[in-house]
Amino acid sequence: MLDRSGVITSWSTGAQHATGYVAKDVIGRHVELLVVPEAIDKERLAKLLERAIAEGSASAEIWCVHANHSRFRSEMTAARVVDTSGNHAGYSVHVRDLARPEDREALRQSEERLRMMIQAVKDYAIFMLDPDGRVASWNAGAERLKGYRADEIVGYSFERFYPHEDVERGKAAHELRVATATGRFEEEGWRVRKDGTRFWANVVLSAVRDSHDRLVGFTKVTRDITERKRMEEELARRARQQALVGELGLFALQSRDLQPLLERVVAAVHAMLGVDLVVIFARTEAGMVPRASFGGPIAPDVDPDSIPDMATRLVVTIHSRDAEHPFGALAIYARTERALETDEVHFARAISNVIATFLARREAEVRGARAERDAELAKATTALAKKQLRERDEFISVAAHELRTPLMALQLKLEGFDQMLRKPEVKPDAISGRLEGALRQASRLGELIERLLDVSRASREELQLVFEDFDLGVLVTETVEDYRDTARRANVELSADVEGDLRGRWDRGRISQVLVNVLANAIKYGAGRPVCVHARGDGDRVSLTIEDHGIGIDAADLDRIFGRFERAAPLRNYGGLGLGLYISRFIVEALGGTIRVSSQAGQGSVFHIELPRISEK
Repeated sequence: MLDRSGVITSWSTGAQHATGYVAKDVIGRHVELLVVPEAIDKERLAKLLERAIAEGSASAEIWCVHANHSRFRSEMTAARVVDTSGNHAGYSVHVRDLARPEDREALRQSEERLRMMIQAVKDYAIFMLDPDGRVASWNAGAERLKGYRADEIVGYSFERFYPHEDVERGKAAHELRVATATGRFEEEGWRVRKDGTRFWANVVLSAVRDSHDRLVGFTKVTRDITERKRMEEELARRARQQALVGELGLFALQSRDLQPLLERVVAAVHAMLGVDLVVIFARTEAGMVPRASFGGPIAPDVDPDSIPDMATRLVVTIHSRDAEHPFGALAIYARTERALETDEVHFARAISNVIATFLARREAEVRGARAERDAELAKATTALAKKQLRERDEFISVAAHELRTPLMALQLKLEGFDQMLRKPEVKPDAISGRLEGALRQASRLGELIERLLDVSRASREELQLVFEDFDLGVLVTETVEDYRDTARRANVELSADVEGDLRGRWDRGRISQVLVNVLANAIKYGAGRPVCVHARGDGDRVSLTIEDHGIGIDAADLDRIFGRFERAAPLRNYGGLGLGLYISRFIVEALGGTIRVSSQAGQGSVFHIELPRISEK
């Protein structure tokens, strides 16, 4: 026996008798020890071992050397030896001295022992084919693996071992051609037993030639590796399933909506498991209803147990945060009876967990968003409360300031009036003058109080309107005339421009209040520059425009000046409660009209008021 590299590993008594070498002299040394030193014989030895690997066994005539240095012509036969996995492990070598006839009997006996050894092998099908591919020998392993007895198969073509489709495309003949041309053919593929069942086989087909290099047949070694292939396929299937679970998990992580995920899941499970129908059901108050399906139409009122014509059914629960109320179920159906593998059940559960994880994440996001909104609302509420407190404090400050001036003046007038009454020589004209001043301050106080009451009424939407027919143009003219003295003291040139029919039905007092509020602001903030009131009648609407050329309003303040207690100018420079425009807007809108302002800082302001002619409903 030799190892793979040609080193002698065992030595028989016959070898010692034929060569004169004892075991201790040759074991561990290369087989070239037995060959004469001429290059041609060493090359023949190397080629002999190469052919044994390629063909399974080979023979050659080689000059050998005896331990006593004498030479003899030998027939050397080498056979490839494989381990239990079918891998090359070494060689068995037979050396026959051609000059000794008695060796022929030894060779026959050796071949018989080899035949018996092969016949005893039961884990491999080892048999011979003739040059035409007909079975020439049959061992116990072949009978056990393929199911044929020797008398049933010897003499028949080895095409019987191939599936019908391989026979039709000439696969067996192709293997013989390859083995004849290259010395060897090896593959893994499906083979057929006598009973028609298939198994996955590892096959090695080796050409056998005589000493004259003539093809005398083939050796064939077949091994059943169906279980190995099944395990490999199972591992590959599990890898594909795990990859798909990971892919769907990533999609679920990136997705914001549930429905696209459900539709992708049913399509993926259908393709992976090769079933007929996949449905995802959602639990509702009315029961289980389908949310997504793949494999055919499905009625909207079916439940997991009422799908017709399905012999195989697997239903996996899709859990939710509430353990007592799951989201629904992933249902898998096949029309034929089939046993789902354990890994397929685990795969379905893993897919249901992907959906459950998405639901849990979405619920957490909803709770987080709700908490964030609540926090923002609380923050906004706190800010509003602080703003309202500031407005209250500012209102108290402004109201106190505005009320204190006429109140002090009234108090001074009354004190002076009291002192005058105590003097016997007081004159009626002096008393009358003092009394008129006190009445004016009292009237001013009344106006301030009425304005505050209007704010309260506007807040409660309780502002009372009294409609009457009048000419708005006349009211504009009268209001402008009433304010000429005030405008003159502010060095303001005040004018009115009335055009068209301005008759209509409105609350005269409230419109007058609006004119006074806006006109007073124009005079106050436009001091020293012209102020003009334009009134126009057009169709069923009238318009008023109050234009000044004063300090103007910053763009950032345009949206807030109609608010309660809002001011575009500081209190220390310009007095007032900051309520006039707020009340004016409420009155105009109550009459069905609009009020707006256009302005730029330093270039004056224009207030635009539009009213329908008939406001009473």
